[in-house]
Amino acid sequence: MLCWSFYTVRFPMRPKGLSLFGFLFTVGLLSLPMVLPLLVSELWSQGMPALGLFEFGGILYIALVPTLGAMFLHAWGVEKVGAVQSGFFVHAMPPFAVLFAALLLGEELHAYHAAGFVLVAGGAVLSCWKQDAVLSSRARQTG
Repeated sequence: MLCWSFYTVRFPMRPKGLSLFGFLFTVGLLSLPMVLPLLVSELWSQGMPALGLFEFGGILYIALVPTLGAMFLHAWGVEKVGAVQSGFFVHAMPPFAVLFAALLLGEELHAYHAAGFVLVAGGAVLSCWKQDAVLSSRARQTG
């Protein structure tokens, strides 16, 4: 979350000549040192997995839709509402993951899922209800 917070706050301050794609590529390169030791450790302990066409398709899907797609949409949201307001919606990821698991994988929904949805949605609505001069990105821009 610390890295994500830094990325979200710094995103609007990226150099003017650096495109969104270039910025996301740079973020990806800078994040490699954080995940590379975990990859090496897993390959050492588990060995190289067998990768067929189905597995390669899954990796390609994960790279394009939930990773690149989500990064571009998040960047668009930061540009539209500011870093502070967009940060509240990061907490919407678990409810959407549960919803997609139910729709696509046949997972069962329970009452605690509904309670979680309500709490997350309520927190997001309350956080955006009134623009506080201390927390609001827009208030700082206009004030």
